Amino acid sequence: LMQHKQILSEILRIERLGFTVEEAGTKEQYQDRINKLSTTFLVARIDDQVAGFVVGPAIKKNTLKIGCMKRPRIICPKEAIK
Repeated sequence: LMQHKQILSEILRIERLGFTVEEAGTKEQYQDRINKLSTTFLVARIDDQVAGFVVGPAIKKNTLKIGCMKRPRIICPKEAIK
């Protein structure tokens, strides 16, 4: 199985595929998200390689405003599609 450092590295690789340098989360930001949102930080794997991830807080409201994002995006790297 992949070690934590490898998983974080793959998460950052995927993040950079879908966002500009200015928009992409940093290593420190993602480590913080993993620590604070571990129950809702989901990682998808294919053959023990990170294929995608989703993270967000669990709240009781039916909508969530995210100030740091201009618009939601679904990132699907071409190499993850077979």
